[in-house]
Amino acid sequence: IAKGDATSAQNAADENRIFKVLQDSQCPNFIQVKDVFTHEGRQCFVLELMACTLSKQYRFRVLKELIVQFNFMMNSMQRYQIIHGDFRPENLMLKNAGKAGVKLIDFGNAQTVKSRLAAS
Repeated sequence: IAKGDATSAQNAADENRIFKVLQDSQCPNFIQVKDVFTHEGRQCFVLELMACTLSKQYRFRVLKELIVQFNFMMNSMQRYQIIHGDFRPENLMLKNAGKAGVKLIDFGNAQTVKSRLAAS
């Protein structure tokens, strides 16, 4: 849920735009947006249900598969020229606990390369 002020509203609009680009990327490793709506002047995102973050330790076999998925995710972001802006274990979630199947979440700080360069 985004705050109701103008800056937060713009950030929510930017996040929604980036979500749409990522949904079109066909990369299965980004959180899926199920719905977007406004409630009492605040932008709300309904996201797919995930099991847990990567803050837990996992066996090598699972980690190996996760690294392959990270690589696919990063290549997709590079192809669509998106900078996540908050890449950390807490923003990587597993679809099912204990199994490979990672998704990147929290695109609130994400920007396109073009918008980042324009701001410089």
